[in-house]
Amino acid sequence: MAAGAVALLVVLGGAACAITETEELGRRVDAEAEASQADAQLTGCADDPASTTASVAITNGSSRPSTYIVDVRFALADGGERTGHAFVDALAPGASVDADVVGPADAGCAVVHVERLAS
Repeated sequence: MAAGAVALLVVLGGAACAITETEELGRRVDAEAEASQADAQLTGCADDPASTTASVAITNGSSRPSTYIVDVRFALADGGERTGHAFVDALAPGASVDADVVGPADAGCAVVHVERLAS
């Protein structure tokens, strides 16, 4: 019976370790997501009769070349929403690029999600 109790303690200890490692991974992922979000800024939202263009400035704030996927939400006057995307491949560390995302006419613009992937 004592051997069973020891095995139980080992399993519980392993589970506690896995939870701690998972929490640490979660914190790192959250920090990375926050840093990635800061890499893309909405610099303009121009409306013309046919469309709305969201201008986004993307700056690679990491130490490695990165690919970016930026989601822009267009808020429509009728309460609906549409999403557009900007893709930038292999942006060098510290480099910046401007991207335009075209959506429907008469819409507001917001950057809603930024994903940075090491290239």
